[in-house]
Amino acid sequence: MDRIKIAIAADGGTDFQVFSFLIEKYIFFDTDIEFTFLRRCPRGSDLLNDWWKAGQNELEWKNKVAEKFHRALISAYQEWNEKSEGISCRDYLIYHLDSERFAKNVEDIIKGWAREVIESLWRGVDLFYFRYGKICGNLLYLPKIIPILLFPSTDILGAVCAGISDYREKKPSCIKKELYGTSDLSQIDEEEFRQRLKAIFLGDKKDFLRYMRIIPEIYRILLI
Repeated sequence: MDRIKIAIAADGGTDFQVFSFLIEKYIFFDTDIEFTFLRRCPRGSDLLNDWWKAGQNELEWKNKVAEKFHRALISAYQEWNEKSEGISCRDYLIYHLDSERFAKNVEDIIKGWAREVIESLWRGVDLFYFRYGKICGNLLYLPKIIPILLFPSTDILGAVCAGISDYREKKPSCIKKELYGTSDLSQIDEEEFRQRLKAIFLGDKKDFLRYMRIIPEIYRILLI
């Protein structure tokens, strides 16, 4: 069986565990996967602070976010190259960011201010391919890149599947406590955390997609 490589740049180790678990169970469930956790990448709060400070419709700051994310992708790709050989266009680099901001109206994520932030990240992806493609000389050596920005955090994925109400309005720490019994996930070891994920994300891919239909910022990863 052919192996694919998936690198995940995440705000924290538990976010990496969530995404690797979901990808393995629901997306590439019959595939041999080599996962890599990219630890040196800028966090969502670092990349998006300029945006939150300047206001949501400033073109100048949209461009700055795109430039920052482009540089973050270069850093992520270089770290991945240090850890794994033979990366190609068959492989995936997933860059996850927690917005730490509330988007209570789903319309904001589809076509409002939150969509503008997401599209700024995709402009950063375009910059990466355009500029780094010139350096490496062949786009076939570069992975597929998918930025994932969640409002406010990764915890909403578990909240939806667990039936937690008003998850868009609750602080991530409150959702964590409802999902895992504590807001401090460092108290849970890796194996126990994985068992809790299994208890939260039940069913097959069809069941998972039924839950995820109300989280538009996750759609693109579900289509890979």
